[in-house]
Amino acid sequence: MTSEAQRWLELADEDIVMAEYALSQGIFRQTCFHAQQAVEKALKGLLDARLGTHPKSHSLEQLLLYDSGIHNELRRWQPQCRSLDLFYIPTRYADAFPGFLPT
Repeated sequence: MTSEAQRWLELADEDIVMAEYALSQGIFRQTCFHAQQAVEKALKGLLDARLGTHPKSHSLEQLLLYDSGIHNELRRWQPQCRSLDLFYIPTRYADAFPGFLPT
């Protein structure tokens, strides 16, 4: 595994810890954000390990579809990636999508 891929996976692990902590504290927007970030960084690490590169995107679905080999292996996760993508922007910005997420 490349050092770049390893760095992405280490960051993904940190986001998992933050998501679990936020969940334990009832901070659900941060739970959702860090869950999305953990998957994003894990996919980037996987792409870097397999291809030596990844697209500059925050979309889990785009990352999942970037490499047909990964897509075939992980196709079953596409609906979950699509769902997590919905939480990337509105969990970070109060005015992103008014009324989209309850406080």
